[in-house]
Amino acid sequence: MQILFEDQDLMVIHKPSGLSSESGTARHPSAEKEALELYSHKVLGDGGGMRMKISPYLRAVHRLDRASSGVLVLAKSKSMLTEMMNQFERREVEKTYRAVVQKAPPAAAGILTHWLKRDDTGKKALVFSRAVPDTQPCESEYKVLEKNDQYALLEIRPRTGRFHQIRAQLAHIGCPIVGDVLYGGKLWREHEIKLHAQRLSFFHPRSHAPMVIEAPWENDEFLNRKNAEPVAVKKESVKKAASEVVKKESVKKAASDAVKKVASKKVAPEAVKKTTKKPIKPEIEKA
Repeated sequence: MQILFEDQDLMVIHKPSGLSSESGTARHPSAEKEALELYSHKVLGDGGGMRMKISPYLRAVHRLDRASSGVLVLAKSKSMLTEMMNQFERREVEKTYRAVVQKAPPAAAGILTHWLKRDDTGKKALVFSRAVPDTQPCESEYKVLEKNDQYALLEIRPRTGRFHQIRAQLAHIGCPIVGDVLYGGKLWREHEIKLHAQRLSFFHPRSHAPMVIEAPWENDEFLNRKNAEPVAVKKESVKKAASEVVKKESVKKAASDAVKKVASKKVAPEAVKKTTKKPIKPEIEKA
């Protein structure tokens, strides 16, 4: 786990896919728990609990889906946690995501406006094009960064923070995120979808200084992954094609040299005489 920023009030980490944001009753591992273990080791040292009976305080300020990755902020005190959570509630935090989708949206950029609510299981979001009972409005701004014939890399800035908002909205317009099987995407890896919290902009809870934290995404090149095998084949094909071109050029050059050689030779006069035919005179009928 990579620590992107740390001071006396906050720890900002790069959460990998597969970890829940918060510790809970679920058996799978959480980023909050692993960060706490790392922080405890720093504070308590190798002696562990021998030096302090109470473990340090560290709580996730917001959530990222387990299958996604990116910037996650944790607070080291209840007061800092409250201050940071208030910023999220007041929508003062600017979130920027990146996602690889299976199909490029029809427009290169736009704003997705829908209404959302959870299904009966509470584990999936339902999206509607108009307001219906029990729904909440949600908006996401997006733009296409790259695309090919099968995938597209998007930058997304959610204007609201609804449950599964980005995933559900993109699937609703026919552009599911790669790996997001829950919303119709193709399986990528277990507990991993191609959704990444790239950047988080907020104010420091104590100093109120503006902060911008970014988490590099090693999978930005995913657009080339679909051609991983074909690329190797294509390279060999290119080499073969290049070899054939060289051969063809060699043949052409050899033929050209032969023509030049023949053209440069002088023909002997005797040969001209032998090969030149005398003109045939027409016979005139006698009267």
